[in-house]
Amino acid sequence: MSERAIDKASKHFSNEILGNLKNIEVPEWGDDKGPMIIYYYPKMNFAQQRKVGEFFSKGDQAGGLIQTLIYRSLDANKKPLFAQAEFKQFERDVDPDIVLNICNRMVVDDVDITSEEAEKN
Repeated sequence: MSERAIDKASKHFSNEILGNLKNIEVPEWGDDKGPMIIYYYPKMNFAQQRKVGEFFSKGDQAGGLIQTLIYRSLDANKKPLFAQAEFKQFERDVDPDIVLNICNRMVVDDVDITSEEAEKN
């Protein structure tokens, strides 16, 4: 029996993501050993995009950024750095500029434009 089309599509997405773990250094959240390193994959799945998009469509940019950070941030072992239950603490106790900076850097990696493509535009 041949592989189903959806399985091929899913396999492609998994391979594309799992082979491309990236990281961002966040000195503001570090300690005496150095900056915090946030690992992340360059893409989110549809379910994650939908949830983040719901925040932005309601005009809640802060919620969308926090949700992006919660979904995408991993430790060196590819385990989530932040829990969904920490959402409210992000809203109250975390510097919005740092969250914005991290998310912007993640999004820039999400847009996969080569320098040749950029020059054409």
